[in-house]
Amino acid sequence: ITITFKHVPAWLDDSLLNELRDVAREHLANEPIARNGLISVSTALAQTGWFEEVNQVRWTSNSNAEIDGNFLIPYAKVESGGRIFFVDGYGKRLPSRIGKTVKDSYHFITLKQLNYPAPPRPGMQWDGDDVVASLKLLQLFYDYDWAAQIDSLDLSRFGGSQVILFTTKTPSQFVWGSPPNQEKALEALAIQKLERLAKAHESFGA
Repeated sequence: ITITFKHVPAWLDDSLLNELRDVAREHLANEPIARNGLISVSTALAQTGWFEEVNQVRWTSNSNAEIDGNFLIPYAKVESGGRIFFVDGYGKRLPSRIGKTVKDSYHFITLKQLNYPAPPRPGMQWDGDDVVASLKLLQLFYDYDWAAQIDSLDLSRFGGSQVILFTTKTPSQFVWGSPPNQEKALEALAIQKLERLAKAHESFGA
C-alpha cells in the first residue's frame, strides 16, 4: 500500500513524513477498501498531534490511499529542561520525536529562559506572557532576511522588567527591549528598531 499526502509542507523532514505514512499504512493493511479503514486512518493521524485537521482520507486505487490534512506549523524552538521543543504560532507545544522534525535548511529561532516549563502533552498551550511576547516579536523578525542570523531570544529578564534580549549566531547579544506595542516611555517603537536592524544588515551584511 502506498500513501500519498496532499500539500506536504516544505519544512517537513522526510523521516517524519515516512513515520506518518507508516501510521496510515498500519491501519489500512488489515482493512478492506472500505469506509472503516479510512475512518481508522483519519483518527490515528489526528492522534499523532501533527495535524490541525485531517480533512479526508480516500482510496485513489486498489493500492494507494490519499490523505488531505492541515499540518500544524512549527513557528519557534523552545529550550526547556535540557530538551528542545517546537511550538506553533499560538504557543502550542508540538509533538516530540526521535529524529528530525524539520529539514536542516529551515531556520527557527529558539526561545530560552522561559518562566514556565514545557506543557506535559503536545497540543497544550505553553504558559507565560513571555511566550506570547516572544511570538509577537518573531512575527516581525521572520519578515526580514537577517532573521536567519538570529539564534535565540533570551527571556531571562522578562519576568522583572519585560525586557527581551536576542543572540546572533556569531554570537553577540543585543537588547531588544519591550514586547512590540508595549514600549516604555522614551523607548523606540518596534518599527524604528526594525528599521535600524535592517540598515545595519544592509551596511554590514551577515
